[in-house]
Amino acid sequence: MFKRITSNCTTVIPSMMIFSFLIFFTITLNLDKEIENYYIFGQTTASENLEQSIPANKVKSYQALSLENGKPLTVVNATGDLIILNSWAAWCIPCREEMPGLEQLYEEYKDTGLEVIGVSVDSFGMDDRIKLFTDRMNITYPIWHDPNDVFTRTFKAIGVPESYLIDKNGTIYHTWKGQFNPMSASTKSLVEDAIMKVSPAFASSNALSNSTLSASTATAANQDSNTDIRTGSDITTIGYP
Repeated sequence: MFKRITSNCTTVIPSMMIFSFLIFFTITLNLDKEIENYYIFGQTTASENLEQSIPANKVKSYQALSLENGKPLTVVNATGDLIILNSWAAWCIPCREEMPGLEQLYEEYKDTGLEVIGVSVDSFGMDDRIKLFTDRMNITYPIWHDPNDVFTRTFKAIGVPESYLIDKNGTIYHTWKGQFNPMSASTKSLVEDAIMKVSPAFASSNALSNSTLSASTATAANQDSNTDIRTGSDITTIGYP
């Protein structure tokens, strides 16, 4: 009897080990693919993907504090009809690298209805440091402070920086996961298309003349061709101090 039990165990245990290994390997392979797809540096998504999982009313109700006076603000308080909501932190190097481009984009399109809002997710007590930081970076677009990082929970963010092209109704037109080039031709095209949807009468005025759009697109296209494209390996540093 003992020999029979020993023999059965000798047969069953290796089979169970092989079966368990196959299950583990399958799960790990699928998880790796999901992580690769989700954490790719500078990943962008169109409105038919991630954005649909964030209800418009949730976007509209997202609230952070004005860095100027500490009062709570929502996207409804924005002066522009179209908004790029950009999350960042003072310790985040990719955030610093994309901020000058966001400032340039803001200066170029603010008269057409675009507003850039930088949302700092730095902790409580950092207001003075955030102000000093943005002053040194020559940032003129509005800065909000979200010390509780409600941004991450609201937008299902994976780290900083992350940016959302939205309107005051909470519609999300585009998402940038990770650092992106605000002055690229593709970014400007997205902004211009969204402006036409949000404020077609204003966008069709002299503020968005054909000559202006052609010149800006040509310049941005040239910048794109000379831009060093970053790889997915950089994403491991985003969102972690």
